[in-house]
Amino acid sequence: MVTDPVPELVEMRDRFDLDVQLLADPDGEVADRYSGTEETSHGLTGIAGTYVIDTDGVVRYEQVADTPADRTYGNWVRYFVRNDFEDVFAQ
Repeated sequence: MVTDPVPELVEMRDRFDLDVQLLADPDGEVADRYSGTEETSHGLTGIAGTYVIDTDGVVRYEQVADTPADRTYGNWVRYFVRNDFEDVFAQ
């Protein structure tokens, strides 16, 4: 979920070759319910939060950044999702 309008979200999805569902939240309404938002020099920005939700709708992983610029954990999760990471600990 990002606080960008749909056209910018589509561009980001294509640029990073993402194969996951993304949500455009330009007003920050949904972001405020989860990780929060912050007004920056670029406008309204969602605080980085990464959620991995399985096919049953169960949240399997959640990480919310301390600052809007911290996307470290999200980058790792995107790497594993993009490379079809197999959960060796799955039951």
